[in-house]
Amino acid sequence: MRRKNLDTGYVSVYEFDYERAMNDLVIKQFESADEEWLTFVVNNRKGAPTNDLADMHIGPVADDNVYQSIRLFETGAYDAEYTVKRLKTEVLHDQWALHTDKILKYLTFVEAKEIR
Repeated sequence: MRRKNLDTGYVSVYEFDYERAMNDLVIKQFESADEEWLTFVVNNRKGAPTNDLADMHIGPVADDNVYQSIRLFETGAYDAEYTVKRLKTEVLHDQWALHTDKILKYLTFVEAKEIR
């Protein structure tokens, strides 16, 4: 039995024409991990649809470093204000979430990179 090489992966790199997209798309940007962002993240985790009809959301990543705080908020152990205060101590990087096919016309494939 031959084993597959699991040490290699590939990342596709795209350019996004943000300036042109701004004229045609609904882009919701969260500037920080505030209460509005927290509600959005929790609803996403529950699979609830967003009501803002955005083609794209930009905002802090709810990664493993913040998951415990969000989970405690979801269970009611923390309220929204305290949860946001705890998240302010984290270094949060932005992610871009693309929600509609409309956005694809603003993406241009650049290259595929092999990662080992």
